[in-house]
Amino acid sequence: MIRHAASALASILLLALSAAAPPALAAEPTVIRLENGLEAVLIENHGAPMITATLVVRTGTDDETADLSGAAHLLEHLLFNGTERRTQKQLYDEADLLGVYNNAATRRFYTVYFVLAGRDRIAEAMDIQEDMVFHSVFPPDKFEKEKGIVVEEIGKDEQDPAYLADRLIRSVLFAGTPYARPVLGTRRSVGEMSRDDLVAYWRSCTVPGNSVLLVAGDFETGAMIERVREIYGRREAAPPLKPREETPPPLAEGGRARIFHTERDDGVITVAFDAPGHDDPDFPLFHALALFAEGRLARELSDGDDPVASSVGVAYEGRARWGRLLVTASFPAGRDPARVEREIVAALDRLAASPPPRDEVERFRVSERTTAIYDAEKLHHYGLLQAEALARGGWKTTEALRAAADRLDPETIVSGFARLVDTKRRLSAAILPGAPDYGEKDLAVEVKNEIPLANRERLAGPTGGFALLRAPATRPEAETGNRREEADTVLANGLEIRVLSNDDSEVFALHLLAKNRSAQEPEGRAGIADLLHRLLVRGTLHADAEAQTAALERIGAEVKACDWSFIPFDDYQTVPDYSYLRFTTIDAYADRGIALFADMALRPAIDPEEADAARANAVALARRRASRPATLSLLLLKEAVYGDHPLARDPEGNAASLEAITPDEIRAFHRLYFAPDNLILTAVTSRPARETLLRLAGHFGAPGPAVRRLPPHAPPEPTRESARVEKEPGGTQGYLRIGYVTRVPEKDRAALRAAVSILSDRIAFDLRETRGLAYGVGAGVTFHADRAMIAAAIGTAPGNIDEAEEGIREHLDRMGTEPEIGAEELERTVNALIGRGNMRLLTRPSQAYRLGLSLFRGDGEPSMEDLRALTPERVAEAARRYLRASPAATVVVR
Repeated sequence: MIRHAASALASILLLALSAAAPPALAAEPTVIRLENGLEAVLIENHGAPMITATLVVRTGTDDETADLSGAAHLLEHLLFNGTERRTQKQLYDEADLLGVYNNAATRRFYTVYFVLAGRDRIAEAMDIQEDMVFHSVFPPDKFEKEKGIVVEEIGKDEQDPAYLADRLIRSVLFAGTPYARPVLGTRRSVGEMSRDDLVAYWRSCTVPGNSVLLVAGDFETGAMIERVREIYGRREAAPPLKPREETPPPLAEGGRARIFHTERDDGVITVAFDAPGHDDPDFPLFHALALFAEGRLARELSDGDDPVASSVGVAYEGRARWGRLLVTASFPAGRDPARVEREIVAALDRLAASPPPRDEVERFRVSERTTAIYDAEKLHHYGLLQAEALARGGWKTTEALRAAADRLDPETIVSGFARLVDTKRRLSAAILPGAPDYGEKDLAVEVKNEIPLANRERLAGPTGGFALLRAPATRPEAETGNRREEADTVLANGLEIRVLSNDDSEVFALHLLAKNRSAQEPEGRAGIADLLHRLLVRGTLHADAEAQTAALERIGAEVKACDWSFIPFDDYQTVPDYSYLRFTTIDAYADRGIALFADMALRPAIDPEEADAARANAVALARRRASRPATLSLLLLKEAVYGDHPLARDPEGNAASLEAITPDEIRAFHRLYFAPDNLILTAVTSRPARETLLRLAGHFGAPGPAVRRLPPHAPPEPTRESARVEKEPGGTQGYLRIGYVTRVPEKDRAALRAAVSILSDRIAFDLRETRGLAYGVGAGVTFHADRAMIAAAIGTAPGNIDEAEEGIREHLDRMGTEPEIGAEELERTVNALIGRGNMRLLTRPSQAYRLGLSLFRGDGEPSMEDLRALTPERVAEAARRYLRASPAATVVVR
C-alpha cells in the first residue's frame, strides 16, 4: 500500500488538497460473502461505460518452499494455458473478441487477476476469469514451454541492476526466511519444478475462501450481486491453508550495514526497523505514519543544496504478527552509506521529537482523500492499487487504513513515532559501485525446517450461506452524465486550445504538448527538452521550488513533466515527436490551477544549481538505459532505419549530449520550444467549456518571443536496402529487432494497424506460447505523416536469437505474400484494438492527452469507426502491400 517515491527532481507527485473544501470520496462499497467463502466488494462508478473485476488470491512467494520457489508466479502464467472449458487459444481469442483486457500480477503474499471490459461484456469477462483461476487444467504440453518463458523473464530482470540489488538486500534483511526469495524464483528452481507439485500448490492455495473479489465500474449493485453469485459461486468451498509466517532476523542496536559491491553507478541502502504486524491494532496508525514519513524524509534527505540522497522511499513489509519499516535511499557514488543511514535515523528521530506543522499534516490528510478521487478514474489499475489491503484483511482493512490517515494530527505523529519506531534497533544492507564481491551463497536462501505443503495446517472452511457484510448508506445515481461540449480556438500568438466538458468526474486535467521535440533540439544536445521538463517543476520566476511545491499542494495538484524511471511501462509518451506537461487537480480549484500551470510552463526559473542536479540525474538514467538490451537495440534500429533524421535521436538524450548542456542553453531552448505557436493546450473538465477556454486564454494569450524555428523535417525516407547491426555486450538476455519505413497513405492506416496487430498476435502465439522462446515478443507500427515504421521484436536468451529471427521472418513473409485472414480473426483484432483504446481514455488526464495528440497529428490515427469498417479483404491487401521481411534493418544484441 505504501507508495514509493522517486527523486524529487526526477519526478514530483503532488497529491494534497486544502481542507477548506474537502472533495467527495469514491462511492461506498457493498460487501458480500458467497456460500463458498469468497468475499466480494462492489463499488459503483458511472464515469465511463467500463467495469473491472479484480480477484485477489492470498497466496504468493511466502507460501513457497525451496523446491517451489517461483511457483506462484509460474502459476500465474500457467492459468492462461487452458481450462476445463477452454483451450489456451480459445481463452486468448475469446478475450480479444470481447475486447477484454485480461492480466495478472504476482506479489509476495498474494496474486492478482484482473479483467477490464465494457459494461455489456463484463459477464463474459468474469466467466473467463473464474474459469482460469479456479478450473485450469495445466496442459502437460504447455508446462515446459511456460517454464521457459519464465526463465526468459528472469533473464530480462537479471539485466537490471535494481533487481540484483533487491535480491542482495533482501538476503540480509530477511535471511533464513521465504521473504528473501525472489518472486520469480531462480532458473534452477523453475527449471526443476514438476507439474504435479505445482498443481498440488494450486489446489491447496487457490480456493474461494482464500480470495477477495473487487468489482468497480458502471453497474447496478443488485444485478451485480446476482452475477457474482452465479459466476464465482461455481467453485465449491474448500478450507484454505493457514498463512505461513516466519519471523525475519531480529534487529539489534547499532549494527553495521552489510555492504556489497556491484556494477552500478550509484549507491543504495535499505534500513529496516521494527513495525507492528497487520493484525496488531496499531497497524493502521503505523501505516499512516509510514506514508507521512515518506514525504518528510524525501524532502529532508533528497532536497536542498547538498542532499544526502538522490531519492528516498519508505515501504512497509509485514504479515499478521510481524512488520518492518523499510527506508531505502539511493545516493551518489563515493558517499559513505553509514552517513546516509545516520541521516535516515536522525530524520525519523525528529518526527518522534517535534510535532510537524499542522498545515503540513492537513495537506497530507486530504492528499489521501484526493488520491481516492484520482484512483477511482483508473479502473484498469484500481484493483491493483487496492489489492494489498484486500489481501491483508478485506475491505475492512482498506477502510481502517484510510480512516487512520484521515485522523492523523501533529500530536499523534509525535506520540506514534515515539511509541512504535525504535530507531536504535535496526538492520541495514547497502550496495555500492565497484568490482562484484558477492557469490551464489549470498543469493541463496536457506530456510530451516520448512513444512511441506501437504503437511501445512488449514483454516476452518466457511460456515453459513450467503451474507451481506456491508451495504452503503446511500447509492450513487445509475445514470451517467451525458452532457458533452467542446470549445476550441487558436490565439493570436499561435497557441491552439481545445476544451472538453462533461459531467463524468470532478477531476480537472490540463495537457500541454510541445511539438517536434527532437527536430528542435540543437545539434549535439539530444535530451535538452527532457532536462527542461524536469526543471519546470523546480521553481518559477515568481516562486522557488519549495514555494512552488507548497502552492501546488494547496490545490491538490498532481504534476507530471517527464517519464518516471521507476515505472517500467511509463515511457509510451517519451517520443521524438513531442513532449508534454500534465497537470491534474479538481474542478473546485481549476482557476488557481490554471494560474500555477501557466507560471510553471511559461516562466520557469532554470536555476543553475537545480539544472546541474537535473543533468546529473538524467546522465545517470541515460547510462542505465544504454546498458539494457531492449533500449540499446531500439536506438540501434532507429539509427539504421532513420539515419540522421531527428526521429533517430533518443528523446531522453545520452550521457555525452546531456553533460554538454548548460543552463543558458536550456533557457534559450525554452524560449524557442515553449513559444506559443509551438504549443497545444487541452483541458477536460466539468466546468463550462467556453468559460474554461477564456480562463486559459487569459493566462496563455500574451505575445510569444520572436524566435526563428527550423521548418518541420520532411518525413523519413522509405527503407530501400537491408542493413544488419550486431552488438555483443554480453549478458543473460539478447534482443532482436527487424524494422523498416514504408510509405502508407492515410486511407490504408486502419487496415495496416489491424494487419500488424494480427502479425503481432501470430508471432507471439508461435514464439512465446508455442515454442516458449521469450517473455516479450510482438510487432507494432508507428505513423509519421504518410510514412509508417513497422517493426517486430523479441527479447530472449542469446542462444535463441537465430531461431527467433527465422520465425519472425517466416511470419513477415507469410503475411506479406498470401495472408489468410478470416472474419472472426479480424473481429477479434478490431475489438482488442478498440478495447485497448478505450482503456487509455478512462481518466481525464488521458483524455486531455488524446485531445492534444489528435490536434497535433490532425486526427490521422485510425478511429474506432475506421477499424470497425474494415473487411478481411482490405486487411489482407494491406498486409500484402506493406508487410515484408526485406528490405529491412535487422538489429541483434546478444
